Amino acid sequence: MRVFTAVNIENEKVLDKLEEMQKELDYGFNKVKPGKMHLTLQFFKNVDRNELEEIKTGLNKIEMEPFKLKIKGVGVFPSKDYVRVVWAGIESEEVFELKNQVSKHSVEEDNDHKFHPHITLSRVKNIARRDKKDFRRKLEKLEDEEIAQTTVKSVKLFKSKHTGKAMVYSVLEEKEL
Repeated sequence: MRVFTAVNIENEKVLDKLEEMQKELDYGFNKVKPGKMHLTLQFFKNVDRNELEEIKTGLNKIEMEPFKLKIKGVGVFPSKDYVRVVWAGIESEEVFELKNQVSKHSVEEDNDHKFHPHITLSRVKNIARRDKKDFRRKLEKLEDEEIAQTTVKSVKLFKSKHTGKAMVYSVLEEKEL
């Protein structure tokens, strides 16, 4: 089963601001629906029932208070020359502590990248050559843009399942902070 731990973005005003960023940087990209916007902490491709229970147990051991999350700037993965993901950045020291606490189990995550807190706005298959210069100009203008703030009150363990048309997320566990 494919699962991930994440902070779900639920504040409507924040989601509206993130949608504005999506629209400003849209060149026919596959936009993430507001109801699916989140900050992934860990991702696991194939976990069995025992590993799932271990992840849940680790999640429930988190000891943190709710905290403010600043969403600032936009960027891309893997690079400006080869864009596959457009994201909104996260500024918060507490996010790194949360990532540390949620990771206190022995199940190995399926992510070989250094943790870079972000909210995925769009997935990109291709940018038309005629649009690349304009896209980069907009991206540079928004690199340090203060987008919004929200309060992190919980962490969720989601199951993700591909239905052929879209990914469907279901909450398996939630830990209130």
